[in-house]
Amino acid sequence: MAAPELDELRLLRRARDRMDREFAHPLDVASLARTALMSPAHFSRRFREAYSETPYSYLMTRRIERAKALLRAGDLTVRDVCIAVGCTSLGSFTTKFTELVGESPAAYRARDHSDLLVVPSCRTMILTRPRKPARPAAPPAPVPAAAPARAAVHAATATRAVDAATHPRPRVLGPTVDDETRCVHYRGPLDVIAIRFACCGDYYPCHLCHEQTADHPPAVWPLADRVRRAVLCGVCGSELTIADYLATTGCPECAAPFNPGCSLHTHLYFEVEPATPELATP
Repeated sequence: MAAPELDELRLLRRARDRMDREFAHPLDVASLARTALMSPAHFSRRFREAYSETPYSYLMTRRIERAKALLRAGDLTVRDVCIAVGCTSLGSFTTKFTELVGESPAAYRARDHSDLLVVPSCRTMILTRPRKPARPAAPPAPVPAAAPARAAVHAATATRAVDAATHPRPRVLGPTVDDETRCVHYRGPLDVIAIRFACCGDYYPCHLCHEQTADHPPAVWPLADRVRRAVLCGVCGSELTIADYLATTGCPECAAPFNPGCSLHTHLYFEVEPATPELATP
């Protein structure tokens, strides 16, 4: 490995070590990129190449790892554990925990963990470390006996086809102007999201696109649906929950920044909590 690559790997390791130490702190891609002396986009890309996951994914894995230990102790509620490990959204924490562990935090807390009491702590860390479930491999497509040399080609084609069918990028309707969800109404460099409308379940770049092309009135997502994935990052194709989108300023997967001006239109897509009236002073 060349010297520049080793130097860059040391910088990435510095940012990763910071996540290991300060996972309970409010870290974001921008601050981690500064630790590695890189731009957010370059840092996110190089981190994924080096460690096979995004900085956000690595940070959440560390948080879930600590959360499992706190839940096994049974002294804290799920909400308290969520806050203790640095998560600000209980819905996002529950969703990520269930994805990595295979059960909800409440179910994991209620289980009997007495079998781990006799296991050394170093082994417990290894045994309970969260791991993403492996995607099942697609079966190879049947190949005619007359063409055995094409077996690898058929198998690879079948794998790509199944993967595309299982995880397709959602279609965005309306007058878009590029592949990153920009439209004729909003086409700035930060206009890279699309919203899934509650009324029809389809993605549109903005409320004006829906108004001009849909044949029905719009509807907003109720507060109870904040855990629904209804926001599409046009840069990487990731789908964010409503709660995650409202709590961030950019994509947690690819670090693409979002337009902060979109907050002015939140009420057009999502139900907002009513403001608490101030008590009048006598």
